[in-house]
Amino acid sequence: MLALAALWPGAVLSNQQREMTLSEKVESSDLVLMASIVAVGGGECLGMHRCARLNVATTLKGTGPVDMAVLFDGPIAEENPLCCEVGQTYLFFLKRTKGSYFQSTNGPFGIYRVN
Repeated sequence: MLALAALWPGAVLSNQQREMTLSEKVESSDLVLMASIVAVGGGECLGMHRCARLNVATTLKGTGPVDMAVLFDGPIAEENPLCCEVGQTYLFFLKRTKGSYFQSTNGPFGIYRVN
Protein backbone atom coordinates (compact mmCIF):
# COMPACT_ATOMS: atom_id res chain seq x y z
CA MET A 1 0.00 0.00 0.00
CA LEU A 2 2.82 2.42 0.86
CA ALA A 3 4.47 1.65 -2.47
CA LEU A 4 1.30 2.70 -4.28
CA ALA A 5 1.10 5.92 -2.26
CA ALA A 6 4.72 6.71 -3.14
CA LEU A 7 4.01 6.17 -6.83
CA TRP A 8 0.89 8.32 -6.77
CA PRO A 9 1.29 11.05 -4.11
CA GLY A 10 -1.72 13.01 -5.41
CA ALA A 11 -4.03 10.30 -4.11
CA VAL A 12 -2.71 10.66 -0.58
CA LEU A 13 -3.27 14.43 -0.55
CA SER A 14 -6.48 14.48 -2.59
CA ASN A 15 -8.75 15.35 0.35
CA GLN A 16 -6.54 18.08 1.79
CA GLN A 17 -7.47 21.68 1.14
CA ARG A 18 -4.87 24.27 0.13
CA GLU A 19 -4.75 27.36 2.34
CA MET A 20 -5.45 30.50 0.32
CA THR A 21 -3.43 33.65 0.82
CA LEU A 22 -5.04 36.40 2.90
CA SER A 23 -5.84 38.41 -0.23
CA GLU A 24 -7.40 35.34 -1.90
CA LYS A 25 -9.58 34.74 1.17
CA VAL A 26 -10.79 38.34 1.22
CA GLU A 27 -11.41 38.35 -2.55
CA SER A 28 -13.34 35.05 -2.43
CA SER A 29 -15.46 35.99 0.61
CA ASP A 30 -18.91 37.57 0.60
CA LEU A 31 -18.40 38.54 4.26
CA VAL A 32 -15.36 39.11 6.44
CA LEU A 33 -16.22 39.80 10.07
CA MET A 34 -15.39 39.49 13.73
CA ALA A 35 -18.16 37.85 15.73
CA SER A 36 -18.84 35.83 18.83
CA ILE A 37 -20.84 32.61 18.89
CA VAL A 38 -24.14 32.99 20.76
CA ALA A 39 -25.68 29.57 20.04
CA VAL A 40 -24.87 26.28 18.36
CA GLY A 41 -27.48 23.96 16.92
CA GLY A 42 -27.35 20.43 18.27
CA GLY A 43 -28.52 18.56 15.20
CA GLU A 44 -28.57 18.94 11.48
CA CYS A 45 -28.90 22.43 10.14
CA LEU A 46 -28.44 22.39 6.37
CA GLY A 47 -26.90 19.61 4.33
CA MET A 48 -25.71 17.54 7.31
CA HIS A 49 -23.92 20.48 8.96
CA ARG A 50 -24.32 22.01 12.40
CA CYS A 51 -25.07 25.74 12.66
CA ALA A 52 -23.70 28.54 14.78
CA ARG A 53 -25.55 31.81 15.40
CA LEU A 54 -23.38 34.91 15.58
CA ASN A 55 -23.26 38.24 17.35
CA VAL A 56 -21.34 40.39 14.85
CA ALA A 57 -18.93 42.89 16.43
CA THR A 58 -17.20 44.25 13.31
CA THR A 59 -17.87 43.79 9.61
CA LEU A 60 -14.75 44.17 7.47
CA LYS A 61 -16.29 43.26 4.09
CA GLY A 62 -19.85 42.89 2.83
CA THR A 63 -23.26 43.10 4.43
CA GLY A 64 -24.91 40.09 6.01
CA PRO A 65 -28.39 39.44 7.32
CA VAL A 66 -29.13 40.30 10.94
CA ASP A 67 -30.02 36.68 11.70
CA MET A 68 -27.37 34.53 10.07
CA ALA A 69 -25.96 31.06 10.62
CA VAL A 70 -22.51 29.67 9.91
CA LEU A 71 -22.30 26.04 8.82
CA PHE A 72 -19.62 23.85 10.40
CA ASP A 73 -19.02 20.22 11.37
CA GLY A 74 -20.21 18.93 8.01
CA PRO A 75 -19.85 15.55 6.31
CA ILE A 76 -16.36 16.21 4.84
CA ALA A 77 -13.89 16.43 7.71
CA GLU A 78 -11.13 18.05 5.62
CA GLU A 79 -13.40 21.03 4.88
CA ASN A 80 -14.48 21.69 8.48
CA PRO A 81 -13.14 24.78 10.25
CA LEU A 82 -12.24 24.60 13.94
CA CYS A 83 -15.33 26.42 15.03
CA CYS A 84 -17.69 27.17 16.93
CA GLU A 85 -17.57 27.39 20.71
CA VAL A 86 -20.30 29.44 22.39
CA GLY A 87 -18.95 32.63 23.92
CA GLN A 88 -15.75 32.64 21.85
CA THR A 89 -14.85 35.29 19.26
CA TYR A 90 -13.69 34.40 15.76
CA LEU A 91 -12.49 36.07 12.57
CA PHE A 92 -14.70 34.76 9.77
CA PHE A 93 -14.05 34.62 6.01
CA LEU A 94 -17.47 33.55 4.73
CA LYS A 95 -19.32 32.83 1.53
CA ARG A 96 -23.10 32.66 1.21
CA THR A 97 -24.52 29.19 0.59
CA LYS A 98 -28.32 29.40 0.79
CA GLY A 99 -30.61 32.01 2.33
CA SER A 100 -29.12 33.23 5.60
CA TYR A 101 -26.56 30.39 5.73
CA PHE A 102 -22.84 30.99 5.28
CA GLN A 103 -19.80 28.73 5.30
CA SER A 104 -16.04 29.12 5.55
CA THR A 105 -14.52 30.47 2.36
CA ASN A 106 -11.44 28.26 2.72
CA GLY A 107 -12.60 25.23 4.71
CA PRO A 108 -10.42 24.78 7.81
CA PHE A 109 -8.50 27.98 6.96
CA GLY A 110 -11.44 30.41 6.84
CA ILE A 111 -12.40 30.80 10.51
CA TYR A 112 -9.92 31.71 13.26
CA ARG A 113 -10.50 31.91 17.01
CA VAL A 114 -9.19 35.22 18.32
CA ASN A 115 -9.61 34.89 22.10
